[in-house]
Amino acid sequence: TACLSRALRRHQGSREVALHPFSSMLVPSIAALLSSVASTPAAGVVLADDRSPAGERRLPERRHLHERSMRGGGGTLFQRFFPRTPGEQPEVISSPLEHALPNVDDGGLGKAYTSVPEPPRKWDVCVVGAGLSGGVIAERYATLRKQSVLIVEKRRHIAGNCYDFLDDQTGLRLNLYGPHNFHTKLTNVWDYVKRFGRWAHYYHKKLAWSEGRFVPFPLNTETLNTIYDQHLMGANETAAFLAKIAEPCGPGGCSNSEQQSVASVGRAAYNQFYRGYTLKQWGVDPSQLDALVTGRISVRSDFDNRYFTDRYQSQPRDGYTRWMAGILSDPLIDLVLGVDWFDVQQRLAGRCGKLIFTGPIDHYFADSGLPKLTYRSLRFEKLAVLNIGEHGYYQPGTSVNYPEMAVPFTRSTEYKHYPGQPRSNHTVVVRETSGADGEPYYPVPNPRNHALYAKYKALADKEALKGVHFVGRLANYKYFNMDQAIDNALRIFDGLDRDSAPGRPPVKKRKKEHKGGAHEDALHFD
Repeated sequence: TACLSRALRRHQGSREVALHPFSSMLVPSIAALLSSVASTPAAGVVLADDRSPAGERRLPERRHLHERSMRGGGGTLFQRFFPRTPGEQPEVISSPLEHALPNVDDGGLGKAYTSVPEPPRKWDVCVVGAGLSGGVIAERYATLRKQSVLIVEKRRHIAGNCYDFLDDQTGLRLNLYGPHNFHTKLTNVWDYVKRFGRWAHYYHKKLAWSEGRFVPFPLNTETLNTIYDQHLMGANETAAFLAKIAEPCGPGGCSNSEQQSVASVGRAAYNQFYRGYTLKQWGVDPSQLDALVTGRISVRSDFDNRYFTDRYQSQPRDGYTRWMAGILSDPLIDLVLGVDWFDVQQRLAGRCGKLIFTGPIDHYFADSGLPKLTYRSLRFEKLAVLNIGEHGYYQPGTSVNYPEMAVPFTRSTEYKHYPGQPRSNHTVVVRETSGADGEPYYPVPNPRNHALYAKYKALADKEALKGVHFVGRLANYKYFNMDQAIDNALRIFDGLDRDSAPGRPPVKKRKKEHKGGAHEDALHFD
C-alpha cells in the first residue's frame, strides 16, 4: 500500500512512476484492483495528500466528518469509512466517560467482600491494590506457596487501570482509564499471561493528525516522505536522510527531552509531532523534562507502521477484567473491593504476615513531612456515534494522536477496532486530555521528583525490615508498560520468596531479556 501510494503521488505530479522492487510482483493485482475501484463510485480511493492544483484538499463526497470538524467544517463530527444505508444519519452524543457500578465488579468471580472479614481471620500476605502488580504477586503466593492472601482495593473493581466493561449505550467494551495494548519481548511474561484467558493476536497501529491529514506514527519512511516531500525508498536512504536532519547532542549527551527529540528526528518533525504533544501531556516545555521521556522514541527506517515491534502482541478476547479474574480465582485469595486500606489498617494490625503495597508511595508516608510527588492525570470524553452501522467506524484506526496545540485533547481511541468486540450498530471514541489533578497516572520525571523519591525510597527500605514491600508503578514512582509491571512483580515475588526461605531456589530462573526504565510510550503515545 505504501509503494502504491508513493507511485500514484509521483504519477499525479507528472513524475516517472517508480515502485519498490518487491511490489513489482503485485502490479497485476494492483492494476485489477484499481480498475475495479474506479468502476464503483460508491467506493473511493482517498490519498492522504490528494490536492487540487490550487493546493486545496480535494475530498470525495463521503469524506471523513472528523476531518471537516478539525478543519473548521462544522456540522456532524465524522463519517465512517463504509457506506451507510441511504438516508441514515449517525447521532453523536458527547459525555464524560463514566461507568456506574451497581455494587462491585470482580470479573464474575462472585467472591468479593465489601468489608474486611472479622477476626480471627488472618492471612499470610496482605496486598494493597488489585491491579497488575498486586494481582500477580497474590496469585504467585496462593498458587506456588499455598499461602492465604487478602487483597484490599480502594476502587470497586479489580484490574486497576486495565479495567474494562461493556458500555450500556453501545454494547462495546471500553477501558475506563484509557486504552491498554499488551506487547512484550519477554517470553516468561507471555507464558504467564496466556495461562489466564484467551488472547487475540493484534498489532497496534497509530496515526497522527497534523496539518490537516493523517500520517503514520511513529515516524517511518512513509511519514518522512509525506512531511518532507521526499521519495525515500529504503532503509539506507531513510537513515541517511535522518542523519542529515538530526541535530546531535554534545559530548555529554542529551540533557532534556527537547534535545533528545531533535537528535532523533530533527527540528521540523520535533515541532510538528512532539513539542505540542509533550506540552499538552506533561504541562511543561520539553526542555524542562528529562531526556529519558523521549529517550526511546521509535523512528523507523522502513515502512513498518506497527506501533510496537515486540514479538508478542495481543489483546485478551474477553477483556482485561475477565483476564484478571482468572489471575485472582484461586480460593486462597480473599478480595475486598471499595475499601481504602488506610481506613482498615488498624483493624488488620497483627493479621497480615507480609504487606505488599502497590499504591502511591507518598500516600503511604503521608505523615513523614515530605512534600508530595507530582503526577499527571487524564480526563476522558466519550463520543458515542449511534446508528453508524455494524461496519461503521469513526476514525481510520484504533488510535490517533493530536500534536497540535489548537486541539485540546492529546489522542482519541476508537474501541470498535480492537479484536473481540461484540457486534454493534454503533461505535465509541474516547478523547483524552491531560491535567495535573485527578487519579495519578504518570510520574513526572524531573530532578525535583527524582531527589524527592530517593527520600521516600529510604523510608521504604526501612519498612522492608518490618515486612512491608513496595511494588508497582505508583509505589516505585516509575512508569511500567504492562509487561514490565508483570515481570517486575514476578521478580519481586521470587526475591521475597527466597528471602523468606534461604536456600530455596527461585521458582523459575529467567534470563533478563530487556532493560527497564523509560517505557516506549513515555510521551503517552501508547
